[in-house]
Amino acid sequence: MRMWQVIAPVFAIVAIATPVAWGSSIYLSVQPSSQSVAEGAEVSIDLNISGLGDPPSLGTYDLNVAFDPTILSFSAFAFGDPVLGDQLDPTGGGNTISFTNLGTGTVELFELSLDSDTTLNTLQAPSFTLGVLTFDAIGAGDSPLTLSINALGDADGNSLSASLQNGSVSVTAASTVPEPATIYLLGGALVSISILIRRLRCPSRS
Repeated sequence: MRMWQVIAPVFAIVAIATPVAWGSSIYLSVQPSSQSVAEGAEVSIDLNISGLGDPPSLGTYDLNVAFDPTILSFSAFAFGDPVLGDQLDPTGGGNTISFTNLGTGTVELFELSLDSDTTLNTLQAPSFTLGVLTFDAIGAGDSPLTLSINALGDADGNSLSASLQNGSVSVTAASTVPEPATIYLLGGALVSISILIRRLRCPSRS
């Protein structure tokens, strides 16, 4: 069972008690929106959120990121902003629950803050990186990176909406240029053949 299905009833109860309509200016985006790499390279993608404030702050998210599994292979997801730290755990107390669920062509990302609404509303930045996705480029071609929302909620459990900005990765085929050592060997062989041909055409006089 997906985690959003577990927590949805809780958010529904809170939302009924305190109806709030947030989210018209919130954006979830993949950054960079497009990039080109060579086959065999590692690809890093930031998953960003912006347009938050005091309130709303972000209390939970359950997101899917879809990609072409013939071009990219999911490697890892590092939760939190590389500079600001995990903004769903701004006090650094380790009180957030997070996991990744890997599927063919889709990775599911879930995080739930256990901090109070006051803490999140006071300490959370209005824009930050939810985490960094890492892929391996395993095939040539263009892979979309498509976001979808299973659940998004503020610090009080109210449902949030957000505009989505997807991305893409273009992978070029691995180079077939010979290694330098191979070039040297071929060059030496050609010189030897050239000398042999000259000797055969111009034999030594006795």
